[in-house]
Amino acid sequence: MKLPNSNTFCTIPFIHIYGTADGNIVPCCESQETIMNNEKESLLSTWNNQKYKTLRQQLLNNKKPNICKVCWHSEKNNVTSTRQHWLNDEWNNFKDDIILNDDYSVENPPLWLETKVGNFCNLKCKMCSTWSSYKRAQDIDILKKYGTGATTKLLKPDSLYNQLMTNKEIWNHIKVLQFSGGEPIINQNYYDLLESIPKNLRSNIKLKHATNLTHLKYKNYDMIEIWKQFKSVSVKVSVDGIGDVYNYIRHGANFIDVDKNIDILKEKLPECNIGIGNTTQVYNVFQLPEFFKHFESKGYLNFIENFLLQTPKYLNISVLPNLYKQAIIKKLTEQGEQKFKQTINYLQNNNTNDTYWHTHTLPYSKDLENRYNDKTKFINLLEKYIN
Repeated sequence: MKLPNSNTFCTIPFIHIYGTADGNIVPCCESQETIMNNEKESLLSTWNNQKYKTLRQQLLNNKKPNICKVCWHSEKNNVTSTRQHWLNDEWNNFKDDIILNDDYSVENPPLWLETKVGNFCNLKCKMCSTWSSYKRAQDIDILKKYGTGATTKLLKPDSLYNQLMTNKEIWNHIKVLQFSGGEPIINQNYYDLLESIPKNLRSNIKLKHATNLTHLKYKNYDMIEIWKQFKSVSVKVSVDGIGDVYNYIRHGANFIDVDKNIDILKEKLPECNIGIGNTTQVYNVFQLPEFFKHFESKGYLNFIENFLLQTPKYLNISVLPNLYKQAIIKKLTEQGEQKFKQTINYLQNNNTNDTYWHTHTLPYSKDLENRYNDKTKFINLLEKYIN
């Protein structure tokens, strides 16, 4: 119980381990640039290596390591950080399982495994990186033009998945198995990993997913029947807008189809915990009230959340010129001040020189609109939703 006494304590490195699209281990989803494993180091060896022990020591002694800068930035702006979410939502569920040693190693193995299935995805979302969607490698010239790092490789977590599929002992301890991507539901790695888990242990494991839910089937796999073998199933559907805003951002998808798939999933698997995750950015912040109204009307969703996009910087809502910011703040205040409080605070407290808007945000948007032959334009959406 002494652990949370530190003002910088984070639950994650004491129970949770994160595998990237290429099979490396990183601290969490907010810090994917920091590789924790040494070359050829196994998952379980990595878990208590010097990098992990140093990170735990810093977080337990009121230090703010730079690798956690996304959370420190959020908290500075009164936005609930990933660190704070985990402390509020998961600490009580796992506190009795943590056994900390004097050298900052932990006796308990990882209890929560989060993994990307690779970077293969069927969509090219405008805010997405090539590490999450290989299709965006087709835009690598545009990404690099605006200073965004990118890879042209199709990434696969083969080394990590080979460990997970051959070392059955790992599954004796895993309580939560979480997938992101790429797009897990249309990835063979996803099904291979699930089928490798001993059947007698599946009922002990909670499955969590982040998915675009453009598909409910893959090859001959019966996804619903597979899911029924596990303790519980949660699905966070990545939806960044409704109607024209969704279709503008998520190139290759259609909002009507995804909206129907959400209803179909609930009908076929009523016990599934279904929620909506919105990545709030310059392309959709002006539509948040309409977005929430639409999904709240369904009545069966377990949660609707919006997360502030931090990178690329030119799509972060701080780059909006003051005229647009004030109009958006006015709209959000009038239609749900408490619901959108953190977004409003962020808009009020973060300013980026308008030059950035003109040198990056607008040109980047126009370059993609021209390449994708978009009928809808970003500026038209702004004008439509904030008059």
